[in-house]
Amino acid sequence: MRLVPRHILLILALAVVLLLALGTPVANADPRAPSGYQPQSAPEKRVALVIGNNDYKDKGVSTLTNAVNDAQAVSRELGKVGFEVMTYTNLDLAGMLDAIDSFVAKLAPGGVGLVFYAGHAVEVDSINYLLPIDISANVSPARIGHAAVKLSYLMNGLEKSRQKLSLYILDACRNNPFPKNEAITREYGDAGGLAPPPIPEGTMVIYSAQKGQRALDRLSAADRNPNGLFTREFLPLITQPGLRIDEALRQVRANVKTQAASVGKQQVPALYNEIDGDFYFIGGPLTVNVQPQQVDPAVIELSFWESIKGSNSAEEYVAYLEQYPRGRFAGVARARVKMLTALPVEAVPPPQIDEPPAHAKGDDTAAHGMVFRDCSDCPEMVVIPAGSFIMGSPADEKGRDNDEGPQHEVSVKSFALGRTEVTVGEFRRFVRATGYKTEAERNVGSKGCYTWELASQDWRAGRYWDDPGFKQNDNQPVACVSWNDAGKYLKWLSNTTGKPYRLPSEAEWEYAVRAGSTTARYWGNNPDDACRYANVADQAALEGQIWEAPMHECNDSYWFTAPVTNYTANDFGLHDMIGNVWEWVEDCYHDNYSKAPNDGSAWTSWMCDVRVLRGGSWRSFDPDFARSAYRFRSDATNRLSVIGFRLARMLQ
Repeated sequence: MRLVPRHILLILALAVVLLLALGTPVANADPRAPSGYQPQSAPEKRVALVIGNNDYKDKGVSTLTNAVNDAQAVSRELGKVGFEVMTYTNLDLAGMLDAIDSFVAKLAPGGVGLVFYAGHAVEVDSINYLLPIDISANVSPARIGHAAVKLSYLMNGLEKSRQKLSLYILDACRNNPFPKNEAITREYGDAGGLAPPPIPEGTMVIYSAQKGQRALDRLSAADRNPNGLFTREFLPLITQPGLRIDEALRQVRANVKTQAASVGKQQVPALYNEIDGDFYFIGGPLTVNVQPQQVDPAVIELSFWESIKGSNSAEEYVAYLEQYPRGRFAGVARARVKMLTALPVEAVPPPQIDEPPAHAKGDDTAAHGMVFRDCSDCPEMVVIPAGSFIMGSPADEKGRDNDEGPQHEVSVKSFALGRTEVTVGEFRRFVRATGYKTEAERNVGSKGCYTWELASQDWRAGRYWDDPGFKQNDNQPVACVSWNDAGKYLKWLSNTTGKPYRLPSEAEWEYAVRAGSTTARYWGNNPDDACRYANVADQAALEGQIWEAPMHECNDSYWFTAPVTNYTANDFGLHDMIGNVWEWVEDCYHDNYSKAPNDGSAWTSWMCDVRVLRGGSWRSFDPDFARSAYRFRSDATNRLSVIGFRLARMLQ
């Protein structure tokens, strides 16, 4: 039997959805339907409880990498298919119990209750426990019932609420969280895992791995997916129309098993099914429970991408590009095609966009987050919403400098900002078009570029944007460019496109990096989580013997710059706002924010030789530098192998 490629099946499914969205009728009395078939009625009340626990407080309990990411991603997808989602992260025992009680109180008889949990769990004496972040590493087997949440407590609550379907998805079969607790280890075992649950009728339970197996957070050290293996396979199936729940979970099981085996690991999710009848996240085999105006093309595109993003088949990425030449992931897809086929990126045509769509102009809220280009090879821009924020850092923020205050409220108009830092390839097109020689090439003030190599740092002749002292490709951020060099690029791009490109103001930059966050970094306060979000100095630098004391306790495998979409974007969809290279902004440097503008404009003065840089770089070994509020300054002619820039422009 010849297998149909996965992307072809998905395209066919998407075509059905689009036809339905356009009003194509679906007959209730389809001759293919089994005898007595009735189309699925309107969705019943759906409520989901989603919990992700990463940050376990006791140092004797191992922290997790992806649990919070997994919970947040699942929460978003469930919201798209009609669930009222209650999402919680990093809960202590009291918080978990309160969350469960609140969830059970919302359930309606005859409805659907869904629980997704990512975090540590343990089985002791055949009883399964979900572990809160305040669990003690020294808890005894006899006391664990008072320190953790019994899975049966949660299941009893759903059973009493008389749900038509109770679905439990537990991404919790990881390694032993108590490796030094001999009493627990004797009960739990080094390999870990949960016991098969006693489940009532109308219940389905899936574990991310069978007992004795470890659920993988990533497939290899180079795997940058922010979700664990089980969750990344589950996510795209939530929004796939016409897929029965047991079929979806069996598909997850098969995909996880195959992916784990590809890296020499064993992970096979366990499925326990006691439900009668069928349940679909979206629609049944002959109908779709979504009104035409509710079909979101972005959901369809995301479903397509999620189904292929881990593939090693260039054909699947080409299929995506044919369907979505201007898609959100088109840049990544073209890079994958290049990597897998050793063909130039141009083998897949880049988007042809002469003008952002009309609704990308001004403050139209529908455009926020939209990605566009002003020409076929222009940098990608993201529409940033208007809003207000508190600029600067609070007095108690670890690593704070005096020039980060006083804190003050700033209102920012909607504008567009580069999705990534300007890349080597983008800067190369400018140089080829104009013949421009950078200040490093012209030895303005000093020879070449200031670089870190050969266990020393110095100005080095012959070092410039295309040879910064380390190997780069066209998809890495350009470095060794001065503030003046950036201005020349901006002028050329503005003349070429007819659009007013510029550097962002410092206020715009901080508003964009925070993306609504108030923590020291857009991912939180912990600097050692940086390797998922930012290219900073970490253990990879120590391995590369670049210097002796990297301060970030993680490893992202990059010693110098990294590809510009290698790390998880912030909530505005912007990559590398912290790390990779420092970014020039428009402002002159002032040693505090006293009398700073509050309208988001750049703070300049008549004579201004010292400009502001933001965001840190691949060499930011001190975590204090890799914060949203940290400010650096440099002469406008300076060029270092840690300095680049990012574009901005107004939308009107």
